[in-house]
Formats: sequence, structure tokens, C-alpha cells
Amino acid sequence: MNYWILEYSKVMIAYLMVMYLWPTVVFRKHLRKKSKTYRFAFCSVVSVLLYYTVIIFLGLAHILHNAVVFLLFYGVFFVQLFREYRFSKEVKDHFRYVVTGTMKPKSYILDLLGHISSFLKNWLQDRWKSLNGIKGECFLLVPILIYGMCFFSYGTLHMNSFGFSDLYVHHSWVYGLRIGRIFYRGIYPEAMHCFMYLISVVFPIRTYTLVMYVGPVHVLTILISIFLYFRELFRWKYSPHLALLLFLIVEFPYTNNAVSYARLQTSLPQEFSFGGMFLIPVFLLRYLNSQKQKRLRRPRIRIYADINLAMFIAALSETIVVHFYGTIMAFYLCLPIAVIFAFKVFHYKRFLPLFASVLISLVITIVPMALAFAEGIPLQGSIGWGLNVIHGSAAVVQGSVLSAGNEWLNTMRIIAANSRTSLISAGDGTLSAADPFAFWLRSRFAFYWDVIKTAGYYSIFTGLSNPIRIATFVGALIGVLFRCLLSVRNRIMRRTAGNEGIYDGYLVLASTAFFYVFAFVSSLIGVPELVARSRLLCVIQLLNLSVFVIPVDFILSLPQNRRSFFSAVNFALGTGCAAVCIYVVLRLNLYHSNQYLEMTRYNAEADVTEQIVTEFPHRHFTVISTTDELYQVNEYGYHEEILDFLWKNERDEHYTIPTPYLFVYVEKNSIRRSQYHGFSAPDWLADNTKSSPLSFVEGYSIDPDVTSQRISQEFAEMELPPKHYASKAAQKPEMRATMNSRMFEWVQKFSSLHPHSISVYYEDDDFVCYMIEQNPARLFELAID
Repeated sequence: MNYWILEYSKVMIAYLMVMYLWPTVVFRKHLRKKSKTYRFAFCSVVSVLLYYTVIIFLGLAHILHNAVVFLLFYGVFFVQLFREYRFSKEVKDHFRYVVTGTMKPKSYILDLLGHISSFLKNWLQDRWKSLNGIKGECFLLVPILIYGMCFFSYGTLHMNSFGFSDLYVHHSWVYGLRIGRIFYRGIYPEAMHCFMYLISVVFPIRTYTLVMYVGPVHVLTILISIFLYFRELFRWKYSPHLALLLFLIVEFPYTNNAVSYARLQTSLPQEFSFGGMFLIPVFLLRYLNSQKQKRLRRPRIRIYADINLAMFIAALSETIVVHFYGTIMAFYLCLPIAVIFAFKVFHYKRFLPLFASVLISLVITIVPMALAFAEGIPLQGSIGWGLNVIHGSAAVVQGSVLSAGNEWLNTMRIIAANSRTSLISAGDGTLSAADPFAFWLRSRFAFYWDVIKTAGYYSIFTGLSNPIRIATFVGALIGVLFRCLLSVRNRIMRRTAGNEGIYDGYLVLASTAFFYVFAFVSSLIGVPELVARSRLLCVIQLLNLSVFVIPVDFILSLPQNRRSFFSAVNFALGTGCAAVCIYVVLRLNLYHSNQYLEMTRYNAEADVTEQIVTEFPHRHFTVISTTDELYQVNEYGYHEEILDFLWKNERDEHYTIPTPYLFVYVEKNSIRRSQYHGFSAPDWLADNTKSSPLSFVEGYSIDPDVTSQRISQEFAEMELPPKHYASKAAQKPEMRATMNSRMFEWVQKFSSLHPHSISVYYEDDDFVCYMIEQNPARLFELAID
């Protein structure tokens, strides 16, 4: 466990260096006088976009090599680092003294460390002063971020294997970049893989470790981006903290919710795009509300630049090159803004630059892919799957787990309805007069509201569906009402530049929350499903929980002023509201249960494989096991699929493996591969007494229990799976038990023939690893049946 914590720490340090430190140093002149929001956004999206573009064009030019990337990264970094730095006369004189021998190197090093310490001290003091006015916000935000990092990292630190089956494909894409091949599995957004590849080149971190831990570390960027998004919508400075806190601690008993949250624990492209996805509406709103534009220095041509629009372009481009779903979900976030601010959006002075920005983003992102396609690289199969989702012909749920729940019974009834005006029982009671928004929709669009209410709100939020709908209506009502009241006041008082839009964020938030629920059920009412519904739940829960913050924000934003003593009062109120949120969530039993991941092998197998990679010479060993170990050893040793080994043992007359060391993995309790495995987290991280939404799924297990099948003679006598069926055979516990039983029999036979050449390398109650040492000049005959 300590080893994996160390690896996680290394990934975090490397991530912060590549994502934030490198662009801060390289572009410090550009960032010098910019706001903190702009700096964060610039580092979060421009760095990823820049790395992707450079790596892809190096690949297109066929000069993508690890040494080239290493020199480019550190060369640019150190040139920019010392470009504006001037060494003092004292440092120069001391260096000359060291060269001439009049000063000892140890004294010079100590003196240099003193200068560095003084520099860092001054730098930290400057950073502390720069937080004036927002220190209270930072003090409350930091523990929330730490909790979020712990919540989404605990599972990956607890289970030392890939938590989702998709990660095997993403590992192969990163490995393709390491051997100089872009779009290794076909043309598809590859920015996340380029980012992980860059880290693996410039830091001594293994690809396997990066694929496991970059996702949980990237949650930090996602949470800050969400915080900035809410800052644009709320008026009270501590409202974003409350919305973010609710997102992290509340759970609804719907299977898709559990899956959507679990994906944030892993390095998946869609979730990697969430950082840029939430920054797109941030800078769209800032662009629409900005009044000033900077004219570029061109003597005869009037060209204007808006930094908010520039960052909008960068964030949009970044989501496209990371994952198309992130772009579509960002469109869902921006569409309500475009409708509410239609007069601003479609004003000729703003619409043309905005339209041009979208085109620029498309050109930036499509050109590298188009050039790769022109070179003969085919499209990746997932693009076809995405198109099938839109056409409604793909399996948009992930396995039987997402369709097994009773929550979709109402949906089936809606689909089967013969009349578009038929009334469907909502399952959570009859229509309440206290829900005026629902009453209005029901009276005008009965069928559509039945779908949205039953298959949408009730399926996702169950017993809290009515309060969420009411809160959404109240938030929208406050936004519309005060827009009208303040507009009338400004007209009466003849104010040309009024503040009538100060509560428009409430209307934007309420509209976006409703629109996301509509997108969730869109396929049921004939609207194309642009994003698989299981991928939307995380954002749906975030937006719909945040509408509860609107009344609090409205009340506490009224007495705001600039007096210094009021900052302390605000901080106390913010902390108190956060405590109340936690109390209410616990009281209503909404505190989330433990997270889960897809378990593919025992931790002991990952630990043993890591030990083999570390202790034995590279390319001198072969691991004989199921597919899972392939991705951990492919850059350091060899892997033989256990099913191929057994088939060759039975059918080939001669069979050898030409490495000095062979490691045979046998699961005595053959695991049910990709089972949904829950973790017993500390009480402050999850409610251990609460059942997971996935607890009813066949094969679901909670640590320390694991769903498995004991090997036996009966399984050994069963027929082997088909020869080229290795991946699917490893999924089914019976087939896996058959292969492990056969492998255990083979080990016993080999031990009787060569008792001094085989030994137990590791063994516990569930798993055993055998080591075979052989002379490469006289290889053992492995076909002994």
C-alpha cells in the first residue's frame, strides 16, 4: 500500500508540474497582469491543447521520439525560466571563487541554497498578499477540495488495478505514443493520452501508474472549474462552496448515479474534459458581460481582441481534442445562456466574433485529425458507437446493471403509452398543487411532462424529486422577477447602465438544470440522444442540487458591502451554512455510500507483478497469466496469455518460452472479473451502513469479500474456452476457474519433472505465483500433456 501511495504522490507532483508550473513559467509575461481565474483556466486548457498539438504534429512529421519530447519540454522551460533572471554580482563572484579554488563547493552550495530560500520566502509572501480579499473563500474551499480528492482517490489507492475496462484501451494508446505512433487505435480525440505520455517521458513514472492515477488527481482541476462556474452564477461569495459541497456528499439511489460518480475515479477522456467543459460557459458569460475590448497594434486594420473570447476558444478546442462528449455537454451548458442572453449573443458586434471563435476552434482541432486521416490512419471504432447512440441503435447502458433497477419500469410504461396525452402515474404521488411549474407544464404538455417527471426527475432523485422541481421553479422565478423589477426601476429612474441582470445567474442555473434532465430523457420523446444518458448523471446531480443554494444566495447577498469587518462575518456565515448543509444531508440520510470500481484481479497480483518488474532484468522474464498483467509488464518484460499457454501445451508437440524466468499466476479462488467492488471507506468519507445503489447487482461485492469461484478437479476436467477467446474467457468466473484449474494441474506435473527448477514466489489464500528458472541455452519443454 505504501508503494502505491508513493506512486500516487509522484503522479500528483508531475501533474502539477506539467499542468500548472510549466505554462506559468513559459507564459509568465502573458499571465503577469491577468486575473486568477484567467491564469487557472489558461494553465488548465491551453497547456493540454499545446501538448496535444505539438505531439501530434511531431507524429505526423515522423519525428515523435521520447528524447525529442524530453528536450523540447525542459529546453523551453529552462530557457524561459532564466530568460529574465539576472544573477547578482555576489553569485557571479562566488562562482568565480569556486572555479579558481578559493571557495569550497560546499560553501557555494550552501550560499546558493540561501539565495533560493530567500527567493521562495519572498515569492510565498507575494502569493499570500495576492489573496487579500479572498482568503476566507480559500480557507473554506481548501478542505472541500481535499475531501473531494480523498473521496475520488480512495478507491484507486485501495485497488491497485484498472477500475474500468476502458482503461486497457487508453493504456494501449499511451503506449502507442511511447513507440512513436499517434492514434494507435485509430483517429479519435487523443489529448488526454498525449498529456499522460508527456508525463511519462519527462518524469520517471510508469505508464501503468499514470493511467491509474492521472484521473483521480485531475479531479482537483474539475472541482476548481466547477467552483468558478458557480462563481459566475451566484452573487454571494460562499454560495459556490455550498453547491460544490452538496455535489460531493449527496447520493441518490439510482444505479446510473453510482456509475457516473465512479467514472471520476479513473482516467477516462470524457471526465478529463470536464475541466475545460465548465470553463466554456464561464468565459462565455464573461464575454457577454464585458464592455471593453483591446485593440491590437495594427496601423491600418481594426482588429480587436477579447481575452475572455480567446479563453473561450481555447477551452472549446480543448474539450474537442479530449472527448466529443465533453464538447456536447458544454453545449448543453451554453444553450440556456444563449437563450437567456439572446439579445447580447445575436448582436452583430458579439455574434460574429463568437461565431468566428467556434469556427477557429473547429479548425484548430480538426486539422491534425484530417492530416492523420490523409496519411491513411483509420477512424477509431468509438466514433461509430457515438453515432449509433445518436441514432438510438447503440447499447447506451453499460451492461445489465443499468437496466436491472425498478426505476425504469415507469419509463417502459411511458414508451408503451398509446396516447400522447395519457396520464402516467408518477410513482411518487399525485401532482401536488405546491408545484406550480409542474402544474403549468402538465396542463400544456401532459405527455412530455409525464416523461420528464417520471423517467427524469423521479428516476434520478426519487423522494427528493418534488423539492428539486420546486427549487428549480423558485430559482427561475427569482431571476425573471428581479430582472423585470430592476428593469422597470431603471427606466423610471432613467438609468442607462443599470444592474437589472444581477440575478440572471439564477435563471441560467435553473434553466440548465432542467435542460439536462430533458436531455436525459430526450430519446423517449423523439429527440436525438447526443450523449449516452449514463454519462450525464454526474452533471445532472451537480446542477439540480445547486438550485437549493439559490434562496440562500439571494438572502445573504442582499447586505453585502465592502467593509473590512464584513469579510469575517461572511466567512462565519459561509462556514455555518456549510455545517448546516452537512447536518441536513446526514439527517435526511442522503450522505453517499461507498464508491465502487470494477475489480479485475487481486491486489496481490498487481503487487507481485510490480515486484517482478522492479527486481528482475528487463526483457528477461515472462508472466503467464490472464490479460490484466500484460499492461503492467509490456514495457519491461513479456506476457503469455494463460489460455494460449494451455492450448499450446495440449496441441503443440514442442513449446518453449525463451526467457530465463517464467512466472506462472494461478488464482486459487478465480475472481469474477470486472465485478462491481465496493470499498469500506472511513466514516468521514462515506456512510458504511448505507447500501450502494449497485448492491442488488449480481456479483457485487464489498471489501474484504470478493466474488470468486474455487478451482477444483471438476473445473480442470471441463473443456477449455476457444483458443482466441482469451479476453471474454477471463470475464466469466467458470471459464476463469477452468483455466486456473488446468494451470494448477500443469504446475503439479512440471514440478514432478523438474522439482529443483520451480519454486513458489508468492502465495496466499486466493492467489499463488510460481517461478521457473531455466537456462536460455537449454529451454524447458513446456508441452508436457
